[in-house]
Amino acid sequence: KEVGGEGGRVLVVGDGPVEMRLGRSYGCLTLGVASDEKGGGEIDLDKRRRLIRAGARYVVGDYSELAVIAGLLGMVR
Repeated sequence: KEVGGEGGRVLVVGDGPVEMRLGRSYGCLTLGVASDEKGGGEIDLDKRRRLIRAGARYVVGDYSELAVIAGLLGMVR
């Protein structure tokens, strides 16, 4: 409520369901990070499922493809 502007212009990034739920409840764009901390850049499928259930619109394993992520989020024209 206090971020100002429209929720669709706010990006919430996190690796936990709480951030995803709160972000979605305020109409924000949500990016979940489901990194496999042991697998080096792979997506942890259990984390991915939890993030999606909590409201993550997009899920990545890490930020190694930052240009692709930015394009997906509409941050690059």
